[in-house]
Amino acid sequence: MDEKLSRRLDAFGRALRRAAESLRDDNEEQMSKAVFKLSDRADQYFATIRDKDPRDLFSKAEQFVRSRPVLAFSLMAVVGTIASVALSRSSSYSTAPEWSADLREEDRRVG
Repeated sequence: MDEKLSRRLDAFGRALRRAAESLRDDNEEQMSKAVFKLSDRADQYFATIRDKDPRDLFSKAEQFVRSRPVLAFSLMAVVGTIASVALSRSSSYSTAPEWSADLREEDRRVG
């Protein structure tokens, strides 16, 4: 496995752990435990594939998705959800501006 992919897998594992820690900090114990468990399993899996040929890994992933499409898409949905939680919690800015009551009233009169 090339160094770039290895770094990305490590980064993914760290992101899972940060998401789990954030959930724990927000008193979401059950979800936090599940994400920590997923993080541990991902780290174990990544350790087993580090020395394998990427073409071989791609072939095995393709076989898995073809043989179990529902499970594969469910796993992708879970990973996507965890990633969106991690990204939304790490966002340092608000997406919606906060207007004062006076400005909102003024906007209503103008518009």
